[in-house]
Amino acid sequence: DILAPESMECAIPVAMGVLNGERATSEWVFIAKDGARKYGEVISTPLFGPDGEVTGALGVGRDITERKRMEEALRLSERDYKVLFESTLDGLIVLDAETMKIVLANQTAAKVAGVSSADALMGLDPFEFIPEENREAGRNIVREDVFEKDLHRIHEYRVFTADGKEAWVSAVSTRTEYRGRKAALISIRDITERKKAEEEKQKMEEQLRLAGRLAAVGELAAGVAHELNNPIAAVQGYAQLLSARKDIDESVKKDLNIIYREAQRAGKITKNLLSFARRHEPEKRFISINEAIEKTLELSAHQMKIHNVELEVELDQNLPGTMADFHQMQQVFVNIINNAEQAMLDAHGKGKLVVRTRRYGDMIQVVFTDDGPGIAEENLKRIFDPFFTTKGVGKGTGLGLSICYGLVEAHNGRIYARSKIGEGATFVVEIPVVPEEVPDEAAFIKTKRGSVRWRK
Repeated sequence: DILAPESMECAIPVAMGVLNGERATSEWVFIAKDGARKYGEVISTPLFGPDGEVTGALGVGRDITERKRMEEALRLSERDYKVLFESTLDGLIVLDAETMKIVLANQTAAKVAGVSSADALMGLDPFEFIPEENREAGRNIVREDVFEKDLHRIHEYRVFTADGKEAWVSAVSTRTEYRGRKAALISIRDITERKKAEEEKQKMEEQLRLAGRLAAVGELAAGVAHELNNPIAAVQGYAQLLSARKDIDESVKKDLNIIYREAQRAGKITKNLLSFARRHEPEKRFISINEAIEKTLELSAHQMKIHNVELEVELDQNLPGTMADFHQMQQVFVNIINNAEQAMLDAHGKGKLVVRTRRYGDMIQVVFTDDGPGIAEENLKRIFDPFFTTKGVGKGTGLGLSICYGLVEAHNGRIYARSKIGEGATFVVEIPVVPEEVPDEAAFIKTKRGSVRWRK
């Protein structure tokens, strides 16, 4: 009568087992006289008569109410902990101090790592996601900051996820225990988008600084070029006149030819200066960037073949047209291709140039990748600066890429480079997709002379 209803169902099987000679240990819920629910553990032992028949049972019971309450509290605590552990917006992993392997992780950490479930992270070395050259430094940070000094510093790492993506994460660790062993609880947050935004901001700031420098140098360049044109033309003219005289010794004529050639080179430099300084708007019309690339490569194909430069072209056939200056685009592409070819030939006498086009959001992207010597990191920030060149004396003016920068900027586009020493270089030109401007038939007027012009 003192058994709770839920225990009544278990009573009969236990009683039958005891009557069959079986010893049983069971838990019961009792209703005390004051109505309180109590938990009891009962050990039932059968009693046998002289003939071996079961004549009764001996029951030994003890109150386990407090133990059951503690077990229930522990179960609820573990449930609450699991809810918090799984619902946090940050990835959480527990790292064993001795093995430096993951012993616990939540689903957010699995998502950051690019695996399907938290179970897939169990037993893994988290530092395997970090580039090899940074792994030992990452392990040392955890050993020293967490296990030795119990510091809570935030560190940022570039990682490669299990599904092959590159990402950035920030991590902060705290010393803890897990199942009686020293461990570290590491909170991980994906900061890839923030890093991209910081990188874009830095690029924009560099572009603004470069634009300011270009404008200042452009004004100076224009003045210098105009002043030099006349004396250079005079040097060329007099050198030719003297060379034509019959009473001049041949050795002197050779010297005059050198003077003429160097004056020609100086003339080309002043021409580049004027081109660099010129601030006219591009003459835009609706063009195909793919066609501009193809026409440019036609001009360079024979020379690259002679110089053992392999050309690989991957043009997006669905690339949209855009409003741009065809000849200025060609000028940009020719300069990049010539620079890549020269760099490859100087490095190993041959090379491979890959040219790709694709649509990238609302931009048309043209990518030039060579297998040359690469560009040093300290030079990457300067390659678009006027008069900066890594070529030998007499081989370059340092204005080519500056001119390219100005032309692309005039199209509201971007030009930038990625490179590492020994890994070649990649130049990227991005031009916005601008729909064709079709004049309204009603938007033209007659001038006083009777000719027709479009009303803007």
